[in-house]
Amino acid sequence: MPEFGPNPLPSAAQSSFSHAFGWLGAALSYAKARLELVFIEAKEAGSHYGAAAGMFAAAAVLVLFGYIFLMLAAVFGIARLFDADWAWIAVMGANALLHLGGAVALALIARRRLKTGPFACTREEFKKDHLWLNHSAKMR
Repeated sequence: MPEFGPNPLPSAAQSSFSHAFGWLGAALSYAKARLELVFIEAKEAGSHYGAAAGMFAAAAVLVLFGYIFLMLAAVFGIARLFDADWAWIAVMGANALLHLGGAVALALIARRRLKTGPFACTREEFKKDHLWLNHSAKMR
């Protein structure tokens, strides 16, 4: 009998192994995609919280300067209460109020950034996974 080449139908052992390797390959691909997402999200979280921490530090410095200028204005204001030449005290007080206003603005911006939260991509992926799982469960 002439030989026509290899048998196109795989044996049961070949089918089981190829099926298992297919599952393993899919699992490794899924794990790799999830690890890449974790690294992306970690980088995003670092920049998110780093920017907020930087704004809080800048706000603390501005509060310190505002407090110093306000105290200097109060001290020299009281000392000059009996003199008429007080224009420079008003300027120093206005400067202190500007520093304090800047500190409040930075603190509010940082607080708003912390409320939004990081990991937007991961939440979206989990929503997609959840929808896919629900859809595949309904199809069964």
